[in-house]
Amino acid sequence: MKQRRPATYSFRECRFEARRCAEGPLMSIGRSEVGGGHDVGLPAFCCAIIWVSETELLLESRPLFAWPMPAQLACFGGNREDGETPLDCIRRELHEELRWRPRQIWLAVRLYVGNEPKVWFYEAKAPRRLLRVKIEPGFQVAVHRADSLPFKAFSTWHAAALRARLLGQPCVHLPG
Repeated sequence: MKQRRPATYSFRECRFEARRCAEGPLMSIGRSEVGGGHDVGLPAFCCAIIWVSETELLLESRPLFAWPMPAQLACFGGNREDGETPLDCIRRELHEELRWRPRQIWLAVRLYVGNEPKVWFYEAKAPRRLLRVKIEPGFQVAVHRADSLPFKAFSTWHAAALRARLLGQPCVHLPG
């Protein structure tokens, strides 16, 4: 019988280690693999799991009028533009949304719906000054302890990816 992991999580425990997914090792995708309108095998969205301390995550609290994911908690991120690498996408999104350029960021979880890659969740450690950043009107920066995330307040995709990350699973496969 497999033992359950204790319900305490920290940045150190969740730090990226090379693991294998169905498609092979997790790694950054280079520019040679993107472009020409054939972004096959790449996600439509990229998000970031942001640690602001050893045990706390920085999240976005979305207002009722937000689309998608109205009135939900989410990781920061967004749509990947045509020809943009997933890594370039998440760097752009974090700069647009938080005015922050992470020094280090790594791929943590790939989320698939059916057999299609939908979202790649990257991970980074952020300075506490991000807690005071002003974001779009109606949106708020929220901090939650990793061991007591309110999973019902997240979209299905974000909840599944965060659970997987905390359990050290590099891939999530949801039904199509």
